[in-house]
Amino acid sequence: MAQGVAADGSARLAAVARREGAGGLKGAPADVGATILIIDATALARESVAKLLESEGYRVIRARNGKEAWSVMHKDTPDLVLLDLIMPEMDGVTFLSLLRRSTQWKDVPVVVRTGLTDDDKLVGRAWELGVKEVIRKASFRFEDLLRVVKRYLGERMKD
Repeated sequence: MAQGVAADGSARLAAVARREGAGGLKGAPADVGATILIIDATALARESVAKLLESEGYRVIRARNGKEAWSVMHKDTPDLVLLDLIMPEMDGVTFLSLLRRSTQWKDVPVVVRTGLTDDDKLVGRAWELGVKEVIRKASFRFEDLLRVVKRYLGERMKD
């Protein structure tokens, strides 16, 4: 089992969909169709979150690390980034640093999903670089993630 993610992501996704109804969580539909980039080295974590978001009507782009994500950004700009911090080749903080230095993408909202604790230096650096929120994988709930996504996409869609 990946950190905080159910081994059977599809069963958990179906349970959320049944509980919340066909339309998912109630909220402003203005963000449906928005593009979300998920950057996570763990395939199960990446795919379970991607399936949830796709079932809610979002377009999802996937990347295994910061290097791959940086390449993707040059082809397809997301409306929101879900970022893990510990990854091979290019970690989340390095990716975030590049993003914030870019005039094109400096304002893209980033939500961190990590197994690290608040006192970890990488989490502190992510806050310094302007992440919107840090979600712990250990206490991760799909419902909470959807609320966070809707909140920050809603803010972005108003701009």
